Amino acid sequence: MLLGDAAGTHEAELVLDEDLDTLVPKLMAQANELTRGTAGYSKEAVEAVLIGIGSEMWSRLLPDRIKVVLARCWDGIDRLDIVSNDDMLPWELLFAFSPGGPLMGFISDRWLVTRWRFGEGAPIDVGSGPPVYVIPAEAPPAAHDEIDTLQGIFPSDAVWKTVDELNKGIRRAGMGLLHIAAHNNICYGDAAASFISLDKPFLQSMLGPHLEGVLEHMPLVFINACASAAPTVQWLGGTSWAARFLKAGAGAFIGSNWEVRDETALIFAKEFYEQARLNQPLGAAFQRARTKCGGPGDPTRFAYSFFGHPDAVLQTQGADTP
Repeated sequence: MLLGDAAGTHEAELVLDEDLDTLVPKLMAQANELTRGTAGYSKEAVEAVLIGIGSEMWSRLLPDRIKVVLARCWDGIDRLDIVSNDDMLPWELLFAFSPGGPLMGFISDRWLVTRWRFGEGAPIDVGSGPPVYVIPAEAPPAAHDEIDTLQGIFPSDAVWKTVDELNKGIRRAGMGLLHIAAHNNICYGDAAASFISLDKPFLQSMLGPHLEGVLEHMPLVFINACASAAPTVQWLGGTSWAARFLKAGAGAFIGSNWEVRDETALIFAKEFYEQARLNQPLGAAFQRARTKCGGPGDPTRFAYSFFGHPDAVLQTQGADTP
């Protein structure tokens, strides 16, 4: 359903010629290969592939009547809100064009793309407690550089390195910001087997329905790792770290749909937190970080997804007021 003052209301059914549990892993695999640079493509060639993937999504996924309305109202749109309990598609990569007409471009280069789940709306005041950082002791140097940089923006003595520390910390529910810099291992066939690498695997099943609402301070959770926002496919449907943390009470969540480049990931996180510290709305901070990180030929700029209210402001303690 497309809603807007200029566009009016338009409804159309999404009909796919390929199952999502087949299509999504294929899209993620393509994005991962481009991020790794194993094919040796130039930046221009990588951008051409990204445009090709995004334009195929536009052609195959959107009903014609919706594409016509979006093209007509393109210059008057500034935000796309996705509300779904089981959305698997990386809409941020969608590349809009009119057949025989102009190339309008990637929607996330132009619009803020936000996500949330069905039910109660996203909160405006997010994360009233202190910041907490999670990083394995054996993390690569880039992850330690990331935490050191973020500590300069939101200082905190709470740095957790083990599964036990994270498990206990979640149950204490005192944090206002939870930033995880670690590798995420995604298992498309079994969501409960997907895990974050700490001293031992922190499994998605450890953040189960029994912890619903435990995060009373509605923290911002940011997992700066590959495929932390992308749903895995299981017999119950799609699930992800995003869905699990939101059910546990997170007020906002940021994660990636595929692998991210270390240098670009640090630029993104640094810019986002600097903007959040200045009390910028999280949506504006997220979009500013996206436009600043990477550029043509770097798939990382499309990898991140933001779950939350665009006007939410981070209330977390731990940094001096600028």
